[in-house]
Formats: sequence, structure tokens, C-alpha cells
Amino acid sequence: MSALIGRWELSTRQRRVLLAVVFVLGAGLRLYHLGERSLWYDEAFLFQTSHVFDLHATFMDPAQNMDPPLMLAAARFWEYPARAAGLDSASKAYDYYLRLFPCLLGILSIGLVARVCRVWTGDPTLSVFAAFLYAISPFQVYYAQEFRSYALTVPLTLGALLALHGALTRGRNRSWLALIALEVLMVYNHFFSVSLLVSINAFFAVYFVLETRLREWSLLLKWSGSQAVAVVLLLPALYMMRVSDKMFMNLKYPFYPPPDWKTALITFKDFFAGYSPHAAVYHTLFVAAAALAFVGAASFAYRRQWRALFLFGILLGLPIVASIIVWHNRAFPMYAHRLYIVSGVMAALFAANGLRSLPSPKAAFPCAALVLILTAPCLADFYGQRMHPMTMHRLAVWDKVQNREAAVYIKDHRRPGDGIGHVTHFTYFPFCHYIDGMRQFLVAVTRFEIDDFVASLGSESLLKNVGLLPSLMVDEESGLKRLWFVETNGVTFDFPQRGDPIRAWLDERYTVLERTRFDGITLTLYDLDLNKREQAFADRLADDGKAPMPVYRVNGNAPAGQEAESVSPTLKQPSPDMATAAASAEPRWEVRLEKAAPCQFQALISSSVPRELDCRIVQAELLIPPLAFHHADYNSYVWRQQARITREDPAACYSNDFSMSARMLSDTPQGAAIYRDVQLEPGAFDVYAMLLSDARPDNTWCANADFRIGDTLIGTIRGNDPSLGGWGWYWRHAGRYQSDGSSVRLTITVQNPGLAEAWFHMGYVAFVAAGEHPEKPAVHVRVDANTALSVPIDVAPVKQGRRVVLLEATDPAQHEVRSILFMPTPDDCPG
Repeated sequence: MSALIGRWELSTRQRRVLLAVVFVLGAGLRLYHLGERSLWYDEAFLFQTSHVFDLHATFMDPAQNMDPPLMLAAARFWEYPARAAGLDSASKAYDYYLRLFPCLLGILSIGLVARVCRVWTGDPTLSVFAAFLYAISPFQVYYAQEFRSYALTVPLTLGALLALHGALTRGRNRSWLALIALEVLMVYNHFFSVSLLVSINAFFAVYFVLETRLREWSLLLKWSGSQAVAVVLLLPALYMMRVSDKMFMNLKYPFYPPPDWKTALITFKDFFAGYSPHAAVYHTLFVAAAALAFVGAASFAYRRQWRALFLFGILLGLPIVASIIVWHNRAFPMYAHRLYIVSGVMAALFAANGLRSLPSPKAAFPCAALVLILTAPCLADFYGQRMHPMTMHRLAVWDKVQNREAAVYIKDHRRPGDGIGHVTHFTYFPFCHYIDGMRQFLVAVTRFEIDDFVASLGSESLLKNVGLLPSLMVDEESGLKRLWFVETNGVTFDFPQRGDPIRAWLDERYTVLERTRFDGITLTLYDLDLNKREQAFADRLADDGKAPMPVYRVNGNAPAGQEAESVSPTLKQPSPDMATAAASAEPRWEVRLEKAAPCQFQALISSSVPRELDCRIVQAELLIPPLAFHHADYNSYVWRQQARITREDPAACYSNDFSMSARMLSDTPQGAAIYRDVQLEPGAFDVYAMLLSDARPDNTWCANADFRIGDTLIGTIRGNDPSLGGWGWYWRHAGRYQSDGSSVRLTITVQNPGLAEAWFHMGYVAFVAAGEHPEKPAVHVRVDANTALSVPIDVAPVKQGRRVVLLEATDPAQHEVRSILFMPTPDDCPG
């Protein structure tokens, strides 16, 4: 073993030169690109809520604040000079100044790492390698450029370790006082630091048993007294932690997936490679770092440096392992890689000891250079904001989208009466930070969305006090002339975005003036003057938050160049858990249209089995999308927007193809209605509704719907109809309407036919001129199995703005099945 463990030393001059180089390198990495990216949600949240840090201790009120107060104080006092100097808050220089605070802490920590390493190991040569690995770590650089508590956690903990060493070895009172103060500050900086205090106490238990042989009772009394004082001082923080834990356990959706043993390995990898997507690089770094850390641990044991081995080992492993054990089975796991930033420092110390333990400098320094070379692509990925595509590799990490640039664009183009609506809270606080004097709010279109948001993030009073409670758009529109709608695709967590359906709602109701895109941000400017639209209709939509009873497939793969506005599959295979007698008899097939020539379209038809089909083309006078309906009862939760989902392909669960779903309970009052005002030319029209229908004879969950025009009931559609032949989306005839040319109201009222729970899923509603449907000739085609057939279909000229509807396809040999495809009338068709 002695042949494998190096005993060489660097001279004092060599150490000083190398430490200076490391310090300059680490400082440069942290200062470079510091203000390039906009502030993101967490950073802006700190600055926007820092006012709660006041003499009245408002920051300790759970209804006003749930964050540890130390960084709130830092944000308030650090930002003050910039505001006093009149620096533009939406400038890159302003962001650079703000992030200079964590950056300086990161630079300071380079020296503290070297000092802690030297004090606890007595090895000055090792301190050089430890500072080097800490300085170049993309993980550590990442959080040295983010105004959050993590950059401050490192120097506070390292300072506590220095005080701990002084208290145990010299017994100085100032060391004991410093240890108490730093432990308290650690927790008031971040509540998770309690795990670090537990680790320090676990180390003391090992130290007391092995080093003192249970003999120095005076030391035990001092230790117990110091920790008791710390606990007393931490009681307010522990109370806030308890309140936070209760709130998190009651949240509707977990933030992060449950951790497992693989999560621990990914965390260790991130300590050295950051969140880089370069698998070959980070795999190599992981193997190299793990090997060096193993050698480093063996070297500590061989040299009998038990204190360093236990201290560094406990701080490295205990927080991670304990978190995985605790949070693996909890309803709300809170595992995120950044929580273990101190463990990352300890991992660097072990790997550094592995480098230092190589037989000679001729082996150690080339290995260190190789680590630097492997780290360089990871640093480049950090500066270029190239994140690992898998959630588990970047837990709790978001892209730094162009909030600042988008906010500046609004500032340069705003007018009196403008407001800003956000689809997500991830953009709300950054825009509030960059833009003063404009009304900003989170957009909601139903009361259900507000309640769902509260259930997702916790206390309603807290959200209201910090300005995060969503506002109903219909309540905001009267006080605004224009709306800047802000969406982001820069949230790297894989959860459904609210932007598509809400944007569809806004597009339907208001006039779109412009859409401007930035990196991760899309701005849409709406004119809220409803009188400027010939027809202004509103729908109400919301996400149910859980998978509904029916499970079915959506066709999200439209062909290139497609002119269609929306594509829906004709027939869906029932999911295994809804097996019925018709399931095995119903193949899956689809119909698509592509533009082939002026007023001619290609029907692309495919099937899993040979089929003969009659495709009929009809022209709809009016086609109402599902996102174009009002709620008759504004606060009703019955009607909800629902994405068509499939368990076979979760990534396709949330597409742009939406339906309106009504969920009826046995005690749901009747009159759960949606409506839309329509105006048609004089004449008779058949009303068709595209519905998800059940063909089982026994109705176990399908609701019924009444279709009224004005006060007249034109028809009732049952949710299940055995004559349809299978489960799927069908066009159902709702009744006939005789128009006199005036504006009327179409109302759809859902009723529960005496079931404990019932659903009604509705897509498009079409008004077709009476008699047009039966008279249209059918195009007869035969489709072979697993092939696509292209059939030209001539489309007669229609009025400009009308829509063409592929209404049905009939298989004479089997039950009738139907499909639909909508497209705008081509501009080059005569009208």
C-alpha cells in the first residue's frame, strides 16, 4: 500500500504560486458571463419579496414568507446601492452587480476550502488540489452565479468546520461561540442546513467515542451546551420548517420525482460535471472522480487521518443517503442536487486527496490536467446553457430565459392602459423586477384554475401576499386596453404547460396585434377592445389535474406541408383497463388531408387491417372549436378543458387538440351548461357535435347533453349509444335549427343519468346546411393493411373564411365510424 500512496510534498513557494493560479482561475470562471443571463424566478423572487425583512419580523410570519430570512436580508441591503445610484434595473450591468454577491462568496470559498483542508488534514499540498477541484467545478460555478442561498451555504459551513476544529482541539471560547453563530446562520440561510448540523453532531459522536474513548466529559458538556443554545436560537426557524413541511405534504402535485440509489450517483456526477448533456464526458468524469475519491478515502485511512475521513465522509454521504431514505416514499419528495452543495465540496476533497496520493507529481499533475480538460466542455455547456435533457440529471434546474430582453421590449413598446399577463409564475417575478409601473398578474380563465394553482403551491394567503394568486381575465379586461401575454418554454421540468389552452382562449376572445419570440419567452400582444371584433366569444377551460376515466389516443403526427388546422383520429383502440367486447373488433385507423392543388386536397388514409371506406366531404357554415364556449355558471367546475391523452405515449398527453369535458357527480345540480352566441344566414341547418361515445349497452359513466338554441330544445344526445359499434370519437346529430339570420345562443347542458359519476366529452360543433350531407357523393376507397393511400378530392368553391369538414368515413363491412378534419379555405379558391 505504501508504494501506491505518495509521500511527496510541494515547497512553500510552489504551493503559493499554484494557489494563486487556482484562485485567479476560479475567480475568472465565476466572474465570466456573470450578468449575461436574465434573473430567473428564484432570484427575482428574493428581490421582490425582500421587503418582508423589516424591524417587525414580518419574515417570520408564515402567511407572509416561507423562505429563510438571511438571503432576504442580503437581497434587500445588497440591492440598495444599485437602486440609490439610479442604475437601470433592466440592464445587464444591474444583473451583473446583483450576482456579484454570490460570486464573491464563491471566490472566498476557494480560499476557505484550502484552509479547511489544511487544518483538518495537516497537509498543505492537499489543500492545493482541493482548491483546484473546487475552483473548476461547473456545479460550484453554477451556484456562484445565482443569487440564492447556496453560494452562502458553502462559506458558512466551511467557517463552522474551522470553528469546530478550534473548539475540539484548543477549546477556545471564541471557537465555541463562532460554532454556535455559524450553525445558526447556516439554518437561517437555508432550512436544509439542518442536515449539515445533524452531520456535524454525528461526527462529534464518532469523535467522542474513538478519539476521547468516552473520557472527556467536560468536552461532552460543552458540546451539549453549545448545541442546546443553537437549538434554542433556531426555534423560530424550526417552527417555520414545520409549517412548510405541513404545507408541502398537502400540495396537490409533487415538485420532484422520488429519489433512489441512482439519484445519489447522479448527484455525485453533477458535483464534477454539472448539468452537462455530454454523456461521454460526464461518464468519464464520474468514473475518474469516483476512483480518485476511493483512493483518497483509502489514503486517509492508511495515514490514520480518521478525523478528516469521518468528517468529510459524513458531510458527503449522510445528507444524501438520509434524504433518499426519507424522501423515497414520502408523498412530497424534496430531493434536488443543489441542496447538497456542501457534499459537493467534500467530494472534491476526497478526489483531491486521491490526486495528492498518487506516487509522484509526475503522475498527479497530468491527472489533474486531464480532469481540467474533461471539465472544460462541461463549463462550456454551463455558459451556453446546454442542460441535460433528463429531469433526474438536473433536478430543480431551470433555463435562464430572456426575461430581461423581453421585458425591455415591452418597456420600449408599452402604451397607457397596457397590462402584462403571465401564464406561469416563473416569469412573473422576473418581469416585476425589470418593469415598474405596469399591472402584472397570472392569467386564469376559471375559478377552478385559481384553486388548482393554490393546491399546487400551498397557502392562498401567502400567494396573495406575495402577488402570486392568479386573476380571472374577465375581471382584469375592463381595466386594461391591451394585454402583453407572457409564455415560457424555458422550464426544464417535464410538466404540462398551461400556455396552449389559455392562449387559445385569448386568441378566440381578443385581437392579436403581434407575437414576438425571445429565447425561451414568447410575447403576444392583444387588443382587449371587444368591439373591434365582429364576433367575440369566450370559453372556459381548466386542467382537471388527474387522468379522466376515458383513455384514448390522439394523432399528433401531421404530414409536412399540411394545411389542416387540427387532425383527430377516427377510431381509438380502448385501453387495456377498459376492455370491452368491441375492443378487439375495432382497428385503429386515421384520415389526413394535404393540399394538392387549388381547391383540391389529398386524403391520406391508413389502417391496421384492410378496409373499404366511403369518405364524404361536406362544407360547414359554422364550426365551433371546443375552446370557444362560455360557462353559463361562471364559477362552475363541471365543464373543463381536457387534453386527449394516451397512456401508451405520455409525451403526447398534452397536445393542441383539446376537448371540453364535463364531470358530473350524483349531487351535481342540473344546469351545468356552456354556451356560445352564433349568427347564421337564413335557412335550415343540421347541428352535429363530435363526442367521445361509449357503445356498451350498459351505461356506467356517460352523461347526457341537451342542445338548445334560444329557449328551444333541438335535441338530446346520450353519451353512450350501442348502435355506434365501438368506443371512440363520433359525429352525433344534435338536431335541426331553422335560422332567420339573427343572432342566437347555442346552449349545451349536461345532465347525470343517475350515476355516481358521469363524464361527457365534446369536441367541435358544426352547423351544416340541411340536405347538404346526404346529397354529397362519397369517394370509395380500399385501404390495405399498414399502408397509406392517397386519394384526390375536389372541393367545391366556398365563401372566403368558410371551413371544409371531412365529416365521416363509412366502412360497409363493419360498423360505421367517423372522423373529422378542419382546414381554412385556401386563399386561391374562388369565393
